[in-house]
Amino acid sequence: MLSDEAIKEFQEIYEKEYGKKLTWEEASDASWRLHEFYKILFDVAKKEHFRKLKLKDNPKGFHMEGGKYSCCICGTYVEGESSWYDKNGIKCLLCQKAVDQKIVPSKACKDKDSWYAMWELDHYFKIRTATAKKMIREGKLNARIVPTAESSPYYYVFMIKENIELFGPKKREHKVTKNEDESITIQL
Repeated sequence: MLSDEAIKEFQEIYEKEYGKKLTWEEASDASWRLHEFYKILFDVAKKEHFRKLKLKDNPKGFHMEGGKYSCCICGTYVEGESSWYDKNGIKCLLCQKAVDQKIVPSKACKDKDSWYAMWELDHYFKIRTATAKKMIREGKLNARIVPTAESSPYYYVFMIKENIELFGPKKREHKVTKNEDESITIQL
């Protein structure tokens, strides 16, 4: 629970920044939510700090422990022995191998705006998967293909620099609309 002094300070800051005076209840709720949000951010930063410290002892990387994580390339949930963490972030073992073998550039791990995934081709450009695969075969579209252990395609990474004539810079449209029923829609 936040102190009355902290809530009052939040009210004053909010009014100064947004020109609206919050009731005590609104300020109490909003300041508590902000406090909890920053606790989460702090916990994430602390975990990342300890990972980087562990990376000093294991410079090539290590398996993640203590939870499920998302691969920074394909998005698959990984944990324990199926995960890998190195200077490029958390990855599944297939994507890690593709980065190690330079099939996928390490830049793709930290810069999501440098590439498109297969689903994004459909979302942004209306290029369906079958069409994209045909364009790859015809040499009209360059893909970095993460292979499975059996060498079949697992995941496709389309680097923008290698397909600039088709894509241009990464699209990031965010449209937030309030619907009649007071619900919010976010369109990417």
